[in-house]
Amino acid sequence: MSQVPVITYEEAVAEFERPAELARALGVSRASVSEWKTKGVLPEGRVWQLIALRPSRFGHLQATASAGPAPAAEGGDPDTSEVELEVQERRVA
Repeated sequence: MSQVPVITYEEAVAEFERPAELARALGVSRASVSEWKTKGVLPEGRVWQLIALRPSRFGHLQATASAGPAPAAEGGDPDTSEVELEVQERRVA
C-alpha cells in the first residue's frame, strides 16, 4: 500500500500567506480551505496539486511516497473519494 504524503493546513497557508491566497492558487473556494482548517490537513488530491505547484517547498513529499496519486475519476473532483463517487453514480443511475 502506498504512503500518502501529508500537508497540514498550517504548512499550506504559511506558503501562501493567507487562506484566501491558498484557495485562489488551488482553484477552490475559501469555504473548502476553511474545512481543511477544521480537519488539520489537506485532502490527498490537493496535496498532490501543491506538490506540483510548489516543488521547491513540497517536492520532498513526493519522494517519500512510494507511489503517485490515484487518478481522479473522469470529470470528478480530486477531493472526492472513490466511495463518494460510487454513491453519486448510484444516485444518478
